[in-house]
Amino acid sequence: MQLLELIIWPRDPVHRLRRLRFTPGKINLIAGAPSTGKSSVWSILDFCLGSSALRVPVGATRAHASWFGARFVGNTNQMLLARPNPDFASETEAFVIEGPELEPPDSPSSNCDVKALKAFLNSRLTAFQIPKKKGWGRVSCRDVTALNIRAQYLLSNPSAVLFDERKTSSIHKIRAALPRLTQEDRPAELSANRSALV
Repeated sequence: MQLLELIIWPRDPVHRLRRLRFTPGKINLIAGAPSTGKSSVWSILDFCLGSSALRVPVGATRAHASWFGARFVGNTNQMLLARPNPDFASETEAFVIEGPELEPPDSPSSNCDVKALKAFLNSRLTAFQIPKKKGWGRVSCRDVTALNIRAQYLLSNPSAVLFDERKTSSIHKIRAALPRLTQEDRPAELSANRSALV
């Protein structure tokens, strides 16, 4: 699953939809002056992937946005995940669609809740699932997100490489999930090694 774009729907329909496009299969660099919203990109992405809170600082982005969305491409289909700005709507609402070619709607409306959004994402991780162990459970979309999205406060903390890295459950999930995630393009080898991991 690769990110194609982040989308911000305006509260005022006079304003246009904001789209930040990414090139799949390449390194995408986000650069800019301080306080121009670079960190908000990752916060919006994390929110669209089921985070419990929107960690975008109070300011223009939060004040003028009605919904935040992210469009991804997988092996065959695209998926669009969106959530309303929690300053003006429920944090539990979500919008999920999947199809071969997607364009963002003019104005999304809730078609599921965050629990269903996470279940949808978890269903896409079946190739990475590991046997459920007592006390730490299966690898979820949020576990994978923790391996991919680095919050700024973690990057600046020399004693933390990964979120919750000192928790035993987090260590087990990282040990089990990381080899599978890095072998995504080698399904035969992944299948052969599935029982040997952990």
